Amino acid sequence: MDHPIRKTRKPTRKVARTSSPADAADELMREHGAVSAEMPTNIAPHLATLATLAPSRDEWSYEIKWDGYRMLARIDNGRVQLFTRNGHDWTKRLPLVAKALAALPVRAAWLDSESIVLGENG
Repeated sequence: MDHPIRKTRKPTRKVARTSSPADAADELMREHGAVSAEMPTNIAPHLATLATLAPSRDEWSYEIKWDGYRMLARIDNGRVQLFTRNGHDWTKRLPLVAKALAALPVRAAWLDSESIVLGENG
């Protein structure tokens, strides 16, 4: 089975300037052979894996460990739902986050993130 995300060439033609960002993304995906599928109703967050040594090659990255809430955001045609890593719906608890995500130029997406609040000193 082919990997669902393949490295591909840059598109050979430009997207019309009158297109919305979501329309432009759809066109680029079609050019690269993306296949339409149903939006999953839920996904599992990617969790850290304990290891005894760091990877030996240059193909790895790291992230700062913030003390926040692991959140999954489901965006489907302008409707946003926010879920904790245990599947609790926190959309009503984070209305400003939901509103900001609804403004993203996508039709459908799952975002795996950490929600934090920074104080005056970080």
